[in-house]
Amino acid sequence: MKSIKAPLYGLAMVVMLLGAPAFARAQSPTATNMSPEQFTKQTAITNMAEVQLGLMAETKASSPQVKAFAQRMVRDHEAMQSSLQDAARLAGTTMPDTIDPKQMALKNELAAKSGSSFDKAYIDAMVKGHRQAMQMLQGASQDLSNNALKKVAASALPIVQSHLKEAEQIAQRLRSGP
Repeated sequence: MKSIKAPLYGLAMVVMLLGAPAFARAQSPTATNMSPEQFTKQTAITNMAEVQLGLMAETKASSPQVKAFAQRMVRDHEAMQSSLQDAARLAGTTMPDTIDPKQMALKNELAAKSGSSFDKAYIDAMVKGHRQAMQMLQGASQDLSNNALKKVAASALPIVQSHLKEAEQIAQRLRSGP
C-alpha cells in the first residue's frame, strides 16, 4: 500500500503545482473574466494615474526625453479617459473619481525623488504599468462582454503598445547614460 500512496501523493503535488497559476489567474480579475464594471474601474484608475504622474514628470524630470514622454502620457491618457467615459455611459458602468492606494503610493514615492533618480523611477514605473495594461487590454479587446468597452480596449491597445515601446527605449538610454 505504501508503494501506491507515494506515487499518488507525488502526482497530486504535480497537479496542484501545475494548476496553481491557473487558479491564481481565476481568482483575480483578468481580461478573460473581467466584468464591464471592473474594466471601467481599472482602466479609469490607470488613466487618471498616468495623467497625474505625467503632470508631475513634466515639472520634475531632468531629461528632455522624459518630459516629452510625460507630455504624451497626459495627452493620450486624457483622450483615452474621455473615450472610456463615453463607453462607460453606454455600458452603464461607473467611473471612479480617484486613483487607488497602490497608485497613490507610487505617486508619493515619485514625488520624493528628483533629477535623474526621478527620471529612472518614473520610466521604470511606466514600463511596468504599460506591460500590465497591454496584457489586460489584449484580453479585454477580445473577451469583454460589453461591445462599447471592448472597442475602447481595442483602440487603446496600439497606443499603450506604442507607449511601452517608447518607455523601454527611454529606460535603455537612461541606463546607458548620456
